[in-house]
Amino acid sequence: MNKSEAKIKLETLKDRAAQLVSLRRGSPDFKKWYRDVEVAIGRIFGEGTRHLKDFTDVRYTLSFFSTGTPDSDFDDAYRRGISLAISVLESLIDEVDEYWKEEPESHAQELSAFEKVELLIRRFHKVARQLRSRYASRSTIEIDDEHDVQDLFHSLLWIYFEDVRAEEFTPSCAGAASRVDFLLKKEKITTKGLSSLAAEGVPPLII
Repeated sequence: MNKSEAKIKLETLKDRAAQLVSLRRGSPDFKKWYRDVEVAIGRIFGEGTRHLKDFTDVRYTLSFFSTGTPDSDFDDAYRRGISLAISVLESLIDEVDEYWKEEPESHAQELSAFEKVELLIRRFHKVARQLRSRYASRSTIEIDDEHDVQDLFHSLLWIYFEDVRAEEFTPSCAGAASRVDFLLKKEKITTKGLSSLAAEGVPPLII
């Protein structure tokens, strides 16, 4: 649970405690609130911590009483217990606010290197189309042949990758050489037949 979620949960429980003052002792709402606080403190600070003990040590009834003890004394003890529980919750909120570090916003699961290449391939044709629609009919990049595709895709690869090596030839096999459009050195990924596949929006052969 991050800092913001912990504060909101504790503040909600504190607000619920304030509403219990007007209810009778031992009401179902009190019992549910008490259990919810125990669970929340355990989740936020961990089981068996001082934080949970500080809360469970609070008493909501008299320690000593007799058959002649008036109901008003029990009511006062209950209200004192609620007031003390609120103080404990406020202290926990202050602790989270002062000592917990803010966590960065969560992001969607990071794509793998292969998934990033595939995503660029699938959206390449949209990028190419968008380049044709410039403001006031200004000049733009024309995607007319294989070399144009390679130049544009080479530029797009830099969005995700730090070491993009352009076209080179692999060792020949049976007298034929195989061209590699791009080599992603760090990720150890090469792409073959990129130019035609990118234009069609089809994933390349990645090895």
